[in-house]
Formats: sequence, C-alpha cells, structure tokens
Amino acid sequence: MKRQFSLLTISILLSASLLHAKDKGLEEPTEEQKWLQRADEQTNLRTPGAKPFQLLVKFHAYPGIELLPDNKRQIITGDGTYKETWLDLHRWRREVTFGDYHAVETDSGVARKMQASSDYEPVRILMLLEALLFPVPKDVAWPFPKGPQLNWKMKRSSVPSADQTHTIDFVTIERINECGYYYSYIFLPNGLLLQRYDEGLAFHWQDQMHYGDKVVARHISIQAGGRDLITAEVIIEPASVPSAELFDQPGNPAEPGMTLRPIHRGEARLPESDSRETGFGDNPSYLTDGEVITRQGVPRELEVIDASDPSKAKLSLYLFRRFRYRPATIDNSPCEMFMYMEVITPFCQH
Repeated sequence: MKRQFSLLTISILLSASLLHAKDKGLEEPTEEQKWLQRADEQTNLRTPGAKPFQLLVKFHAYPGIELLPDNKRQIITGDGTYKETWLDLHRWRREVTFGDYHAVETDSGVARKMQASSDYEPVRILMLLEALLFPVPKDVAWPFPKGPQLNWKMKRSSVPSADQTHTIDFVTIERINECGYYYSYIFLPNGLLLQRYDEGLAFHWQDQMHYGDKVVARHISIQAGGRDLITAEVIIEPASVPSAELFDQPGNPAEPGMTLRPIHRGEARLPESDSRETGFGDNPSYLTDGEVITRQGVPRELEVIDASDPSKAKLSLYLFRRFRYRPATIDNSPCEMFMYMEVITPFCQH
C-alpha cells in the first residue's frame, strides 16, 4: 500500500548523495519511462565495454517480523560479505559468505558454473543482490512492448536540506496498481537514483560516486516499514587482470535455474500453487508478506513487509507457510524466486 517517505529521510538521503554525485549537465527526460531507463544505464556496471571492477560488500542482515517462536524462526541474520570480480560479460566471479552459507558463481567464457553449500539462497542475500545488480529491474526499465502498461506518473517536489540552508529538488516516478499497491523511484534532477519503493520494500542508495561512466552507491540500506532489513558498505576498485583460474572451478556447467542472483518475473515461468485457502480470519485490511519459493516449491523465510496491523497477520502467514507450489523454472530448470503474497480486504486479486 502507499506509504510516504518522511521529508527528513528524503532530505538526508539527497544531501548525502549530493556530496559525491556531480551533475554532468544531462537534460531531464520528458517521459517517465526514460527516467527509469537512464537510471538503469547509470547503475548497471555490467554492460559491454564497461570498466572492469572488483567489488567488496560487507553487510549486516537484520531480523524480520516472522510472528514465530524464537526457536522456529527461519530468517538468517548477522554479518556477511559479497565479492565480485568483473572483467567483461563472459569473465566474472561472484562469491558470498553469510553464516553457514557459501556460494561461488563463475563465468569463464566457456561455461558458467556454481558451487554452493546449499541449493537455497537466503532471502537477505537475494535482497542485497537485487540492490546491487538490479536497482531498476530490466522488466521495469525496458518492458516488453506487448506486456502490460505500467502507467507511471511523474511528480516534482522539493525538501529543505538537512541543515535547513537551502531546498533540494527531486523527481518521483510512481504508479499505483489496481489493488492500491504503490511503487516509486526517487531521483535527483540529474537522474541519480536514490530510492526505490516496491510493495512495501524500500531500497536506499547513498554516498554515491562515479566509477567510469557509471554510478556506484557506497552505502545501501533495505527497509520494510522503517525497519532495517539490510545495511551494506560497498568498496569498488579497478580490477587487475587475474589468472584464468579465478573464473573457472571444478564441476559441470550450472543448470539455468541455479544462479547467484534474483530471478525476475519476465525471465522465468512463475511458481504455481494448488492451494485454495480462502479464510484468513482476523487479518489486517491489507498485508504484504515476502517469501522465497524454493526449487522444491516450498515457501521459506516468510515475513511481514507491509501491513495495516502487523499484529493481526499471524494467521495469514500461517496459511501462506502451508502453501505448496510447482516451482518457478527457467528452460524447465527449477529456480528459486522471491515473491510477495498479499491479502487485501475487500479481496483484490493480485
């Protein structure tokens, strides 16, 4: 549902970003979709001809609202690291360590391979990789011509600076779907992406710097209902040319659905459920939960993302946990997918 950012939060984020973001004199787009496309071009480090890099991300994952006893909570929390070396589209390596989970994915130009301590990627890793790899998802920036029209609207606003000495202009590209769920992207007039709000999940990119012709945020936070889910510090450096072994590892090429990144709706066959639960009891007037549908079709790490009254969401989450799915697939290969589930009163199909 629609939730407004506080003026103070916006002001602080804008001011922090202004410290390290130079206005390149770019003209403002005249169409809403162009704002999203320009942001994708600015933030996507992994494009043909882009400057090679080494990325080190140290992050902390926080608990969510699971409404479970302490001994049954599923969400993994604590400190973790993400490392990435990227030379070009077909020579790269990603590695993540988080609690007991460790995974390495490589592309040597001959084969893409992945080794992991589990075939389940924890939800906080998927959220972090969404912020790092896809600030603007491809299906949002570059929608299919024959796909649904998203009907974005543009709004110009200004807020006082953090020190109250001047005002800062910003642009919001926003839409509300047929069920009342709110999506938005907040930009500086020079096109710098600062915030993304997606069905209650808020991504923030702060302390941004230029790297080649791209923009990199040195601090990332992800929140739900004002609660931190992830905070991350990012260091980027030019990549030296390492040995070829860095981009290869033992084993066979990875299946299409086995990958260390979020899978989006436009690239996979979505999970399908045979569940027919209809009674959600004393549920809040609206509820959005986030969950991961595993490669086995089981929902894991469910949590409240947004709700009119989170205390009334226990029964709804209990029922969602009982759902079973035919898992999402890419080329008939099962893949993991982060999804939202919604309960809205009166009922709205979404």
